[in-house]
Amino acid sequence: MTIDENEHDLKHLIEDLKVLRRTTVFEATRSLYVNRFIVAAVCSFDKDVVVRPQKQLRGKHGYGPVDLGLESRHTTYTLGVTEIKNEDIKKGIAQNALQLEACLTVSRKRIRDEVVEDPVILRHAYGIITDAEKWYFLHCINDDKITFRLSKPVSVDWFSDYSNDVKTVLEHILWLLKEMGKAETETGVHWDTDISG
Repeated sequence: MTIDENEHDLKHLIEDLKVLRRTTVFEATRSLYVNRFIVAAVCSFDKDVVVRPQKQLRGKHGYGPVDLGLESRHTTYTLGVTEIKNEDIKKGIAQNALQLEACLTVSRKRIRDEVVEDPVILRHAYGIITDAEKWYFLHCINDDKITFRLSKPVSVDWFSDYSNDVKTVLEHILWLLKEMGKAETETGVHWDTDISG
């Protein structure tokens, strides 16, 4: 998904990141940078997705909070998870894979005031693993068995003019959100945001 360099959300994100660069120590505040990217992207899908920091997930391999959950406003399904790592990105990828697997089986007592007895089986969940410099995107697919597709890293060079890097990462996140919408549509839920094409 491409965005115009003059787009308001992109300009706002770049200005916000410039303020962070001037006023914070990067190593200690990576999560602040990541949050800005996620919020900027979700603004384009705000009728359909909400960001849930420290969202609790429960799966067959464990339970606990995730850094950022991307949750459907329509169903409260967690469609995506962001894992922020200051170091050991490989560990973050492994953690994110388990988190996404937990997202695929969704058991809810109520969905918009309707009692649901059987769990909903999502076929796709999406993850972002990042240290705010390198960004990996993980696609978890449930087709009789769980498989994963990991992207090549997309990088932001914070020590140069990073505007184009920021735009590229934001485009990847927007694409991911669009894919989340398509995944939820497979369960019969339709998004208000146009996700066609």
